[in-house]
Amino acid sequence: MKRVSARIASIAVCALALSINIAQAQTQTSNTDETVGAQARAAEFKSSALPAQARPYRRAGFSLMSASRFAAPAASVFTITPMAAGPLPVTGNGTLGRLTKWSGFTSSNSAIENTTIYEDKFGLVGIGTDSPTSRLTVMGLIEANGTGAGIKYPDATIQTTAFDPNQVVRSLNGLRGDLTVAAGANITVTPSGGKTLTIAAPNVLTSVFHNATLIGNGTAASQLSVADGGVGTAQLANNAVTAGKIASGEVLKSLNGLTDQVVLAAGPNMTITSNGNTLTIASASTDSAISAFQKGLVIDLPDDGSPNFQDFDIQIPANKRLVIECLTMDVFADNDARIFLSVTTHIGSGENVEHNFPPIRVKERGFATNQQVRIYADGSVAVHILRLESGGRPAFGKISISGHLVDLP
Repeated sequence: MKRVSARIASIAVCALALSINIAQAQTQTSNTDETVGAQARAAEFKSSALPAQARPYRRAGFSLMSASRFAAPAASVFTITPMAAGPLPVTGNGTLGRLTKWSGFTSSNSAIENTTIYEDKFGLVGIGTDSPTSRLTVMGLIEANGTGAGIKYPDATIQTTAFDPNQVVRSLNGLRGDLTVAAGANITVTPSGGKTLTIAAPNVLTSVFHNATLIGNGTAASQLSVADGGVGTAQLANNAVTAGKIASGEVLKSLNGLTDQVVLAAGPNMTITSNGNTLTIASASTDSAISAFQKGLVIDLPDDGSPNFQDFDIQIPANKRLVIECLTMDVFADNDARIFLSVTTHIGSGENVEHNFPPIRVKERGFATNQQVRIYADGSVAVHILRLESGGRPAFGKISISGHLVDLP
């Protein structure tokens, strides 16, 4: 093997020397060997020695090519044509960046062509691609076989398999390989969907013994469930059910702030009637005396020369209308004092109506007077003490609103 290599190297050196002599003859120069080398470098020529197949009595040939031919990367970088001096010419072409290979030999020539290996000017190598993006980019399948084959990573670890223990089951109860799950007595094993094994024990359970709090026997045809009244005091621990555990809007949790067993009792002249889930609270009498209404208001007015506003609001029971029939004043003030007041009411959805009374003149201290009126009011009644004229002395006493209630029409 060493003898063949030495012979090939000798052929290459001879071919190089022969080419230089031919170049000198073409340029017709008689300079020394050193002058010839300088001229060759100035002309930017490159040499490429292509040894032919090492055969007896055959010689290798090569050609010189100007560096300007490299300006068009898409075109062939070089073309080898037979030289008159070589009986076995080498033919073929190549592409910039691609490694070449011997593609064939005949009795008359040797041929070369591109390989699938490419190296760019940055030293990035591609196999199957001319656009490598890393030190080695492979377009296609990479196969590693043989003893010691694998991938070595920067942390010096070597991966020899693509197995990931977090993605597959490596063993089952210590067993490996192709396993079979067999059904024992009263057990069924059913594959489904290509990925599911259902292990079941059908028809083994025939019944479940239970007391009256449950119904059913526990089979598919008669499933167990809680019987009506099955959950009672005996089945629940003390304080097991609290308001926080009861769904909102499902039960009545309290009544006017009262909890637990609340009893709604009827007072005088009232009735409470239950009908299913309804409680009806009503008046037990239609006597007009029962519907009588009276409200007393205490007044205390200074007389400082400014308006003496004092307002009172009287609420009327729901679904009732107040008929005001009498306005009574029991006032302590100096003689000749005058009190101005008004009453504001409304009926239904109508606007408020203000009823202004004539000034009430006090004839003596402890004076009492009655005003007969008939005013209708829904919802509420507003009583306004407008002002007091008493010569600078205060007045105090009580005003009473009297009448009766009727149902709203």
